[in-house]
Amino acid sequence: MAEIAITAALVLVEEAIPYFSHLKLNRVKDLRTEVQYLRTWLKGMQAFLWDQESKGTTESLKHKVEQARDVAYDIEDVLDEFMLHAFHQHHRHDILNTVHDLSHSVKHGSSFSDLSSKIPKIKEKINNLKDFATIAPDANTNPSESGESSSTGLRTAHHQVMRLLDHNDIVGFERISEDVIRQLIHGGLELMTIFLVGRGGSGKRIKDVRGKFDFHAWVHVSPSFSEDELLRDVFKQFFPASEHTFCSAGMDLKANLTDYLQRKSYVIIFDNICSKEQWECIYKALPSGSSGSKIIVTTRMTDLASNFTNCIHTLDGLLAKQAACDLFHKRAFQSRDRECPPQLRSVSEKIVEKCEGSPLAIATVGALLSKKPMDLIQWNKFHDSLGTVIGDDANLVIISRILWQSYRELSSNHRSCFLYFTMFPEDCSIERGRLIRMWVAERFVTSPRGEKTLEEVAEEYLDELIGRNLVRASRRDLDGRIRSCRVESVTLEFIVKKSEEGNFVLVLADQNTVSADNIRRLSVRKAGTALSLVTGEGAKTVRSALFSGWYKPHSRRILERVGNFKLLRVLDLQDAPLDEFPGYVVSLTLLRYLSLRNATKIKEVPTSIKKLLCLQTLDLRQTGVTKLPKEILYLHNLRHLLAYRYDVKNYVDFDSVQGVEIFAGIGYLTNLQNLSLVKYKPDKHCKILRELGRLTQLRKLGLFHVKSADGKHLCTSIEKMKNLRTLDVRSTSEEEYLNMEGRLHPPPNLQRLYLKGRLHKIPAWVCPPLNHLSKIGLKWSKLKASPLDYLQDLPELVELELVDAYTGVELVFAVGSFKKLKKLHVEKLDQLHTVVIQEGAVPDLQKMVLCNCVNLKKLPLGINNLSRVEELLLYEMHEEFIAQLHKSSEDRVMVSRIPIIRSFTLDAYKHWSVQNLS
Repeated sequence: MAEIAITAALVLVEEAIPYFSHLKLNRVKDLRTEVQYLRTWLKGMQAFLWDQESKGTTESLKHKVEQARDVAYDIEDVLDEFMLHAFHQHHRHDILNTVHDLSHSVKHGSSFSDLSSKIPKIKEKINNLKDFATIAPDANTNPSESGESSSTGLRTAHHQVMRLLDHNDIVGFERISEDVIRQLIHGGLELMTIFLVGRGGSGKRIKDVRGKFDFHAWVHVSPSFSEDELLRDVFKQFFPASEHTFCSAGMDLKANLTDYLQRKSYVIIFDNICSKEQWECIYKALPSGSSGSKIIVTTRMTDLASNFTNCIHTLDGLLAKQAACDLFHKRAFQSRDRECPPQLRSVSEKIVEKCEGSPLAIATVGALLSKKPMDLIQWNKFHDSLGTVIGDDANLVIISRILWQSYRELSSNHRSCFLYFTMFPEDCSIERGRLIRMWVAERFVTSPRGEKTLEEVAEEYLDELIGRNLVRASRRDLDGRIRSCRVESVTLEFIVKKSEEGNFVLVLADQNTVSADNIRRLSVRKAGTALSLVTGEGAKTVRSALFSGWYKPHSRRILERVGNFKLLRVLDLQDAPLDEFPGYVVSLTLLRYLSLRNATKIKEVPTSIKKLLCLQTLDLRQTGVTKLPKEILYLHNLRHLLAYRYDVKNYVDFDSVQGVEIFAGIGYLTNLQNLSLVKYKPDKHCKILRELGRLTQLRKLGLFHVKSADGKHLCTSIEKMKNLRTLDVRSTSEEEYLNMEGRLHPPPNLQRLYLKGRLHKIPAWVCPPLNHLSKIGLKWSKLKASPLDYLQDLPELVELELVDAYTGVELVFAVGSFKKLKKLHVEKLDQLHTVVIQEGAVPDLQKMVLCNCVNLKKLPLGINNLSRVEELLLYEMHEEFIAQLHKSSEDRVMVSRIPIIRSFTLDAYKHWSVQNLS
């Protein structure tokens, strides 16, 4: 855990050094030297910790590492305090161009003196840590239990897992296992590699097929393996009696192995390959041949196997509810012929539910409970304390070891991102964008590669955590993009324990007072009852604060204490029962992320918002704010301005979405990536629209109240936004035309396009140039010509939404059109009476939604040819249309293969009633 604190301090030092390079006084030069000394120490300590991790630890070393972590915290605090004081001593708005102002403040202000006086104290602590090398274990030292990172401990854990997850107990993997066995035995004579992809402990084991091969070996691959070490391991297992003969010093192990395996068959399982480079190195070291040999590779990396072989079996590691219960019963009730006693059925189901389908968790928990009396009170206590038990029990610690193996393969930045999930309550599904913006604000994401933004690199981090099966994608868009994610209960318990060990996050869930020092991040649950949040020195070091479980009567007293968190970077007040913008927030000068989402009573943002010079994200979604103060233009670091709100109704309404008003000067916020949803006041020279063209970093633009006359200037600005991914343009009213048909070279990577307002025709620049477009929404377009003719050849389109978009009577999906379309939403096409789906059209369609098409009385012709449709949802459709879906109807056969069919109608109270027609 210390390596996370070291990395965080190093990032801050690297950011601070450029400021000192502009300061010329001799005493400042000395200060710059001191800060560079800190950087050198941090880099050396970072390298030492990474090297030492693979060797394990001792109690003495553990204590020293904690001291090094605290020194890193001190460095981070001192530098943040320096920047805080420097900002307080000047108020010019352009932080990127005020190095001179900062220099003047540093030379003549208290920040210089504070920094100069505190660094020597830090250096004294560093000097006390110089005996690291004398207490660090070497590679041959037997580490303590806390040294879970040793390969011996991991190997032991894997053998324990193999015993726990006996093949006959892994309910649900039988088919995959049979396929693997078939390939092992009947796979031909050429050397074959089989990849088993899944989470650690998910059952990546097979039947004993060793008798079918001349030689066999099972090799656990550590992250720091060497080729010689690996080959020696294979030799030891192939020739246990002659190990020293074949593995003598100086011998060519690869040549020896090749010689002895000529015309011999072998099977080797390489467990836990974690990178492409690692696998390539191993593969090159192995002899090829034509004796039917097989290599099995287990990995948690979902994208690794596809680079090498077609023999891939994906184990998502999760069991269905019944299979999970069956496995639990096998392990917990062995003495009762696997029958669950009636009095334990309910608590057993709750315990299984907490394991979330993980075979390893279920088997481990079941094995532990099999040793306990069949007593309801004891089992309920076990359920309530399951997280604590995972940390303490000798069997359940296996789960931690498996997760530790995945954790130790992560970089320091990835570890920080992973542990940050402890900020959120259990079972909380976290919006992707929210999480990523918080990571960036925390400086967990650094050094964007090429033209990628920090947010895009953060998305790669999230993808990797999901690819390693440490995080689960709880919801995805149809194009595969992650909408939200979460960690499983067992995983959460592991990272909570790691966070507590490293002082990474403090979770405050009860009505108590916390006086701990060096609190870095604070997650407050039951936010209205913990009346004495944090007192003493702990308040001064909090960098992130997230609140949940609001209780209104006490919320004001709670929130007033946040003003004490002077070094705060992230403040998430989502759902807070606030009556107005909290005034203390503007005193949090270093704040980089502020969310007031769903604080619906907030109507205004104060002009003092200009003090938040570091702010990157301002989330005002679902608040009552309709206009921003001009002082928002002071925030030149702003990257995400989110300010729309939905007035949710039972039908699509033109005015159901509102945004905030912007003004001239918006073009100076050149770091903006996300600007949505904003309204502008028309001006004579279209100044605001022209200024939008300066925002070349924009990834998402949402603009409403656009007039027909604005089209030319708007298109000119959009053309300059080469990085734009999402464009949402709305006219002033349903009858106002969007004049978007002008000549335009659209952003080449545009993925989502929403045009809301009258259109003469679909702009020519939409198709075919936009080959990356995955989602299109056309609303109130009232096109005379069918939009399908213009959109059918878009190669990546997966979602199409048409709302009052077409005045014709027939929609025809032509032969072979819309090859990747997965969702079709058709609403309020009042003249439509026929939908035709020709052979080969929309072959991948999974979901069809038809809403309020009053003249559509017949089922879509050709719907019976769509083999992948999973849902047919109907809203306020004509009764003749619905009648054809009843099981007594002769037309029912057309939709007989669709699993889910629902019809929704509004009752007299404007509530939806549902009819199940499945």
